[in-house]
Amino acid sequence: MKVIELGYEEAEVYFIGKELNNDMELFTEDVQEKIEKSVDLLNGYTVFGHCSAHFTPEFTEKGVLLKGSDFYLQGNDIKAHLLGCDKVYLFCATLGYGVDRIIRSFEVCDLSLGYYLDVLAGYLIEKYCDYVESVIGKAESEQDLTERFSCGYGDFPLDAQKDILRLVNAEKELGVKLTESGMMTPQKTVTAVIGIGKKAKVQRCKLCVKNDDCKGQCND
Repeated sequence: MKVIELGYEEAEVYFIGKELNNDMELFTEDVQEKIEKSVDLLNGYTVFGHCSAHFTPEFTEKGVLLKGSDFYLQGNDIKAHLLGCDKVYLFCATLGYGVDRIIRSFEVCDLSLGYYLDVLAGYLIEKYCDYVESVIGKAESEQDLTERFSCGYGDFPLDAQKDILRLVNAEKELGVKLTESGMMTPQKTVTAVIGIGKKAKVQRCKLCVKNDDCKGQCND
């Protein structure tokens, strides 16, 4: 049994808010059918996987060193986000290669349905990341957790992904790889950092490059 599934109603609410700007006149029977078809396909082809590793942070001028490794989390925003934490988790979560294949196949034979699949797969990976956070939260039940913080937020560089993937052993555990252009495969994959040991809520929207043109729900 899968750890989570995508429901019709939640998919409709997400799509209406993100893509239709909550205009119910645009929510036609055809749109509903495509959403339902996409939900069925995603639930059928998704193979959830995640892996993580935790480290003790050391705050330095160069960045946040993860002790026991050679990796510094660089950038003022990630440093501020983790300040006061006594443990740092890195994690990688993915929907697997099956989702990539089904999206590509429909982008060839049914471009419209491929678009719906891509949008809702973005929502599903974020939902799965919420689940991964809950797993970490249970493991650290007596501690407070920060929100997850991904490469590309604020001044936390995108190229940190290669080190996160290396440290969580993502290629061996999940088959996740980084292309020469810096893209992760499978495409519906997320890497993130969570701090343990304090209450904190970073205002990620203020850091996001899409802040001025946001439709209200982030799917990274």
